[in-house]
Amino acid sequence: MIKERLLIITVAILLTVCMTGCNSSNESLDVHDETIDEQRDLSVIYISHYRFGWCEVEYKVDLTNKQLWRYELQEYDSSRNIRREEMSENEGFTYICGLEDSMLDSFILKSKECKFFQWEGRYANESLDGHQWEITLVFSDGIEQESSGSNEYPMFWNEMYAAFLELTGEKVLFTTS
Repeated sequence: MIKERLLIITVAILLTVCMTGCNSSNESLDVHDETIDEQRDLSVIYISHYRFGWCEVEYKVDLTNKQLWRYELQEYDSSRNIRREEMSENEGFTYICGLEDSMLDSFILKSKECKFFQWEGRYANESLDGHQWEITLVFSDGIEQESSGSNEYPMFWNEMYAAFLELTGEKVLFTTS
């Protein structure tokens, strides 16, 4: 009887320690944590826009090589889901323009002000049609952070729309108004 109680107490303590340790460990690795984001360099931003379940346009904002790339679906055929050829040259994107150093610095500052690196994983207003979007941030250490939405947007979306427009000269994000 005493051995059983000791075993139960030991298991309870181990579970408590493990759960506490696991939670604090996960929190320190959270890619949305501002202190970690300050330590990493943003390398590439992928932005995709969808309508009716198919990808309409994708952008690749390559901050490392200072380039903007775009893929646009030319025509939609419901019998074939045509997607960008990720394994092809330039990942299937077409080169649009170069990005200026001075604009990059301003863009990163604006991104931090808008808490772009802390956007949640999912924003959703599940209407049947409308605008769906995905953003993937790729950091120089290989860590990726994704945010997506369906007819719902994070706070500062329109400010980031303006920041991308200033950086690229393109409407990389769609405006919500």
